[in-house]
Amino acid sequence: MGELLVLQLENVGKTYAGKDALSAIDLSIESGEFIGLIGVNGAGKSTLLKIISGLISNFTGNLVWKGKKITNDEQRLSLLKDTKALIETPQFYPNLSGIDNLIYFTQLDGAYSNEKVVNALQFVGLFEVKDKPFKQYSLGMKQKLGLARIFSTDCSFIILDEPFHGLDPKSKEEIKQILIKLYQKGKTLLVSSHLLEDLSELSNRVIYLENGKLKKNITWKNDREFIYEINVQVGDKGIQTIQTLKKQYQLTYRNDQLIIKIEREKLPIFLKQLMAENITFYEVVDITKTLQRYFEDRKDVV
Repeated sequence: MGELLVLQLENVGKTYAGKDALSAIDLSIESGEFIGLIGVNGAGKSTLLKIISGLISNFTGNLVWKGKKITNDEQRLSLLKDTKALIETPQFYPNLSGIDNLIYFTQLDGAYSNEKVVNALQFVGLFEVKDKPFKQYSLGMKQKLGLARIFSTDCSFIILDEPFHGLDPKSKEEIKQILIKLYQKGKTLLVSSHLLEDLSELSNRVIYLENGKLKKNITWKNDREFIYEINVQVGDKGIQTIQTLKKQYQLTYRNDQLIIKIEREKLPIFLKQLMAENITFYEVVDITKTLQRYFEDRKDVV
């Protein structure tokens, strides 16, 4: 993850017919992050992405791009020039071939060169079908062409709305590999899905939206941070101990289960603390890459 703060959302909200689609969203995005935006259908994901990508201009709060608050069209253009977004299904001319579509849109973007177009098609694995009409492309191929358009530009910030929706497992895995390559090239990615499993293995930060509100924001600052589920037996005194441990660690407790986010090498120290306080543990499971239980509505008992 980079150190440059590229985008900040300050108290961003959006209302439709008197109902909040988004409410009081505060979010900071650093250069080089891969952020997964998670939430059920209707949680506000698409609305949030449309606000950032300029498709919705009437909203409350502020966007700050590279330290400058966006207050006019010129500043918004600065954001949009360095951002490429695929919101919902990629749209291209159905009767044009993949390569002709890419040439046309890269010319519109002011980014055309034959080398860039060829490299982009090769990057996403479409070069062999470049002359096929877009209307004959599968859904996975259409998503790939959308990513090729992004790759053919010099943008640094990429926004994708549900890129895995409707894809078969093979196409989904191919899209994931393309996103990994974009991330490895230093791009900043903000990618939404209603399925946590789609993004938990890709992103280094996961944001969870619920009813238009940011409910959880989980970051791995480095590769040593993990999330563990620990089955324990806790008495009355043990509950008091957990209250104390919550001041030292990021943890929750419910129904004889502890969930803790901790560096791997510090886990033995934590387990020794449990044993010292006569809290018995039976099983320790690394759930870092299967985060569904962490994102459940967990109401702590302490």
